[in-house]
Amino acid sequence: MTITTPSDFNVVGFGDFINPQLDAQPLKKILENTNHAWRYYQPAVASVCFSAGRSITEATTTFVIPLKPSDDNLEYTFRHTFVADSSDTLVRTVSYSNSPALSGWVSLYSASSTTTAGAVNTVDDGPHIIPFTADAIKVEYQHSSTAWSPHHLLVFPTPSSTPTGTQTSGFSCFDDGLLSITGAPITTEHLNRAKSNTIALLQDRKAMAFSYCDEYDFRYMATGKLTTAGTGLDYRPLPPCRVYVPGRSPTVTLNVRALGSVASGSTSNLIRVQQYAPPPGVNTQSALLLDANGQVDFGTIECLVVNPGLQGYVDVEIALKKSSGDTYLHSCVGWL
Repeated sequence: MTITTPSDFNVVGFGDFINPQLDAQPLKKILENTNHAWRYYQPAVASVCFSAGRSITEATTTFVIPLKPSDDNLEYTFRHTFVADSSDTLVRTVSYSNSPALSGWVSLYSASSTTTAGAVNTVDDGPHIIPFTADAIKVEYQHSSTAWSPHHLLVFPTPSSTPTGTQTSGFSCFDDGLLSITGAPITTEHLNRAKSNTIALLQDRKAMAFSYCDEYDFRYMATGKLTTAGTGLDYRPLPPCRVYVPGRSPTVTLNVRALGSVASGSTSNLIRVQQYAPPPGVNTQSALLLDANGQVDFGTIECLVVNPGLQGYVDVEIALKKSSGDTYLHSCVGWL
């Protein structure tokens, strides 16, 4: 018995579905395709463009990003993109917390490389296992006192092998077993597994739909610090972002997590996430209100799809409300 993981999808011809024989093919190809998807389906669990200011000169810069990793304790690759004004060594230290309160940070890895002055630098770290219990990751950059600018972080699954047995997510990799012999019996379980595996994979590996991330230590916050209340506005909005959702309608649900804090005062309902400019003539969906209490707060929003079809989309707006002291938005992210 063999677990075959093709490096590319098996293409099944249309003719194979016209009055197919009750035989191993094309079922075997379809089931092997689910093994391929296990290894090579790589939606980003984190894809963030940092909003911190340019030419940072502090020795250490910290970002905290809420996370929703796979239930299967997958390996992930961390791709960092940045620009340095002059050549130096950039040390990247990543840890995770198993608590929304962000207590008890656990080290994941530390790596370093030499930066090239005046150029866009990209470096991959890993793969490293992010446990399913992780609620957030903390990324600390050290670049001495030489000015540099963080641009982007991409975190995506890169499992190194195809496992045996049924995984926590419900995915069960295909072992050809009896299907590899002549006259193999076709079972209901084989027919159902391709569908159940696909559903399990899509439900388990969340794809980041939108993100906002500013510095955790306030020093170089570019847009996440609200110091004055808006005139005539309870909430001060950030520019909306567009999330494409091809093939989905009439609504789509986004899982949202946010991390905010205040200098002083009440922390309740200071972060608002809602659909921006929903389709005319329909009821506006309820906004999601989250706390800025120094912990990861979470919820969901239901959005009405605009222009349903291959170019369907929803626009999402994040807004802040000032407490008696300043309000800080460190990060706000959403997944499909």
